[in-house]
Amino acid sequence: MNHPGKLWVSVNVLPASRRRGVGAALWQHLCREIEQFDPLRLFTGTRENSPEGVRFIEKRGFVESLRHWESRLELATFRLADWADHARRVAEQGIEIRSVVELASDPDRDRKLYELGWAIEQDIPTPEPAVRKPFAEFQKVWQQSNLVYDAWFVALDRGEYVGLTEFWLNRADPGLFDTGGTGVIRSHRRRGIATALKLRGIEFAQQRGIQELRTWNASGNEGILELNRRLGFVCRPAHISYVKEVRPEDGTLTLQGG
Repeated sequence: MNHPGKLWVSVNVLPASRRRGVGAALWQHLCREIEQFDPLRLFTGTRENSPEGVRFIEKRGFVESLRHWESRLELATFRLADWADHARRVAEQGIEIRSVVELASDPDRDRKLYELGWAIEQDIPTPEPAVRKPFAEFQKVWQQSNLVYDAWFVALDRGEYVGLTEFWLNRADPGLFDTGGTGVIRSHRRRGIATALKLRGIEFAQQRGIQELRTWNASGNEGILELNRRLGFVCRPAHISYVKEVRPEDGTLTLQGG
C-alpha cells in the first residue's frame, strides 16, 4: 500500500506467558508509540485456527476484511496427461506460452511485463487498493536470486502479453516452489488461459524434481480458488486480515488502548 498512515501492527506472546496480561500491555504501549505516525488505519492478522488470536484482535476494535488461504499441491501424484486436451484447446486458440527467458529478444519485454502485471494486480483482492510501483522499481525483479526466470511464464495472443504465472525458490525448502502470482487480463478470461499457465508451471516443476507447489489466494477471488481446487491444491487454515479505522483522512486521532 506504501502509505505512511497505514500501518501493519502485531502483538506476539509466547504460549507459556499468555493469559497474564502481557499482550494487553504490549498493545497499550504500541498504541502510544504509533501516535507519532498519525495513523489512518491499522492492519493485522491471525490464523482462523487461533481462537485466542481472533478474540484478542476483535476485542480491540479490528474488523475482518479479507481471508487468505495457503494451498499446496503434491506433484508426485499429479497426472499431466489428464489435462492434455485442455492445453491443446488453448493452443488451438492461437495462445502461446513462453518463458521470459525465451522472450528476451523482445526489446519491449520488460515494459510489457510491467503493464501486464499492473493490469492483473488491480483485480487481486487486497485490504486496500494497490499502489502502482514505478517502472524502475519493477526492474529490480531481475536482481532477485530466488525468482526462477525460466519458470516465469507469459501467455501471448499473437504477440500481445495477456497472462502470466511465476515461481520463486523457497529458500528454506529446496523441494518447494512458491507461486508469485497467476492472472489473465480481463479481455482474455474464461478461455482456459490461466489453467494452461498453471499446467505449464506444473510441468516445469515436475521436470525440475520439485515435490510441492505453494500458492496464496484471497477470498473474493473465486475464479482462481476454484481453479486451484480442480487442480488438486489443498487449502490450509486461512489467514484472516483485519483492519481498524483510527481516524478519517481529514479527521482527528481516535486511537485507544485496551
